[in-house]
Amino acid sequence: MATKKTKKSKKSETPLDKDEGSSSATIEKKSKRPPPTDIDIEGIMAKKTKTTQSEQSEQSEQPERLIVYPVNVMIQKTKNDNAELKELLMKKELIEVKEKSIIVKKYQNPEIINLPLLSKNKFQDRIHIRGEKLPFIYRRSCNEILSKALDSIGEKNESRGLYIFGPSGLGKSYSIYYLVAQLRLYNNLIRVTYINSCEEWWSSHVDEPYKFLLNELIYTFSNDELSPLTVADWVEFVTKGLTERFLDKLEKLTEHHSDWVEDFKTRSSNTIEERFKTFIIGLRKYVCEKKYLWVWVFDQHNALHKYKVLKEYPFTLVKTLRTFLNKIGLIIVSASANNEEYPKEFESWEKFSMYSGYTDDEFLEWCKMRNYKIDSNPQLRSQLDSIRFWTNSYPLELDSWHTTNESTDDLIEKTSKYLDWRGTQIKSNHQKFRKTLDHDELESLNRCVISMILGSTKPGALFGMNCQLMYEKSVNEGGETIAAIHPLAQQAIIDSHSKHPLTELKEMVSTVFKMKEYTKDTKGRFAELYIKMLLEYTKALECKITKPGRKKATVMHDLKLDLSQIIKFVGNDIPTVRFNVEENVLFLPQPDNYPGVDFLIWDHDSKILFSFQVTIGTLASHQTSKENFMKGELKNKWAALCNTKQSMVKFIWLAPDDVIKKDKSNDKDSLHLSFSSIKNQFPALGDLLPV
Repeated sequence: MATKKTKKSKKSETPLDKDEGSSSATIEKKSKRPPPTDIDIEGIMAKKTKTTQSEQSEQSEQPERLIVYPVNVMIQKTKNDNAELKELLMKKELIEVKEKSIIVKKYQNPEIINLPLLSKNKFQDRIHIRGEKLPFIYRRSCNEILSKALDSIGEKNESRGLYIFGPSGLGKSYSIYYLVAQLRLYNNLIRVTYINSCEEWWSSHVDEPYKFLLNELIYTFSNDELSPLTVADWVEFVTKGLTERFLDKLEKLTEHHSDWVEDFKTRSSNTIEERFKTFIIGLRKYVCEKKYLWVWVFDQHNALHKYKVLKEYPFTLVKTLRTFLNKIGLIIVSASANNEEYPKEFESWEKFSMYSGYTDDEFLEWCKMRNYKIDSNPQLRSQLDSIRFWTNSYPLELDSWHTTNESTDDLIEKTSKYLDWRGTQIKSNHQKFRKTLDHDELESLNRCVISMILGSTKPGALFGMNCQLMYEKSVNEGGETIAAIHPLAQQAIIDSHSKHPLTELKEMVSTVFKMKEYTKDTKGRFAELYIKMLLEYTKALECKITKPGRKKATVMHDLKLDLSQIIKFVGNDIPTVRFNVEENVLFLPQPDNYPGVDFLIWDHDSKILFSFQVTIGTLASHQTSKENFMKGELKNKWAALCNTKQSMVKFIWLAPDDVIKKDKSNDKDSLHLSFSSIKNQFPALGDLLPV
């Protein structure tokens, strides 16, 4: 990709000047944001635009005034916050202080911590600040990221970079916030500059150039006594240039720092961009002299791609700082998995990926934070287990569910509305993604979807995969498959395919059925998934259920069902979702080990609930599972749920013909559905039939 040519400066080039374009002119053209109307009392500078009539008259003859706020106030606030943070983590026994050294203790359990603010800059919208505090769940991933960051500081990491990535909504930004908090405690070793949101950085730079960065640099060096210029001096210089007051100070410094003053005046420039670069060079020199490590953290890096500003200064800092700081620096970049081209500059960096939501213990802490008392309410626990399943315990998804329909205490209704709204949103986004693909990419996407559905080996080409919703997942056998970020995303992906990839699905399953290296258990699992997948998509079942006889089988139920509703549920009990008993319903248990059956179908005409067990092994090997379902309490619960008699709950073996013929049981309630009788609807099952 061609880059814009920029005018060469007469000054000597530094690594900060490489691959960068001019910042202000290009960004102003792109920006449609109105100028600010209020003075931000927490910032460094702000444009004063609300004025009286007389002031407007004066301003017509004078340049626009910039108001510089006392940096010392911000420095003191940062010191106070850091002291509070240190005391808080010591009280929580998360750190230990020995001879001025900070020791991070080994992760034990999650807990809720109210962290102080690390910056007065605007945070990204998904970080919820309440009363100058950030309610935060301390998670295992926090220590994992810190460990990775500390490892990346070492000499082995020649790239001087750490790239953190994973799906949106996992809590990466919260974990990175805590990482910055921890690193700032190493005050005798490390300085941390924290760009908490590249989106807000870009937005702020459009309106008030360099304000965001200057704020963060004040927080970075709040404990330092810079000389001969203080942090406040540097801020004034960058924002206002060589003012009369500043020149007076330089004159006073000449007596003891004449060479430095002369060099400084030579490097000074009329542009804020060049003055800021001079500031950064001065800070690098200071960090080198003190033998500190300077860590820069850029969160939500995707925004810089979105606004196409990665080649414009100061946004080029993300890639040039690594070279500019060299061994005294570490650059940490966090981004959500997306479908943009992978940034080549990160290929050699150390990497840390996140794909898991809350663990069991972390989820309990989330329930405490949201005031869900599940320990004393089994029904509430069951309802929350459902949404936890659908969202894979992704923090952002759980929070979105929590804020859905807040006026009701009916969590079943809340969950139903959330799944409908969020599923529709994900489906729409995936459909838009599909429209951007060419024919080969669509074929690749279809193969990825099949791998996702069946949990089979990932296809060779992944260039069509929707990386926002899908990822490569390692499996126990050492291979990799394609997985959706959570079950709700998987369902939305499947629903978004107007033409379902049935051909690819059949081919994939048939290949597994024909290969000798796959065990019967594996083939049986594929057969179960294949049948359930097609039932879910076609929403129909036409079959003859038979009862074994001495000479031949007798047809007991001739079914031609259109399935009006599909209910997926979690746990090993009956579903909590409401359904209409006057319609045909397909019930799909989500646990792999649901007691006794793989799926159930309610036939409203006959008032019979058919429960199916898929197997390609002997029926006797599953006899215990059948008895647990048919003779236990679970059968009675299902009958009550469907408002029918217990005798109207039927158990059906769904198996290859040769397996059914070998059924020698004397079970009077034994019912069969052979693969051959449904192979027209489920064609891949023909590959499991005798030739």
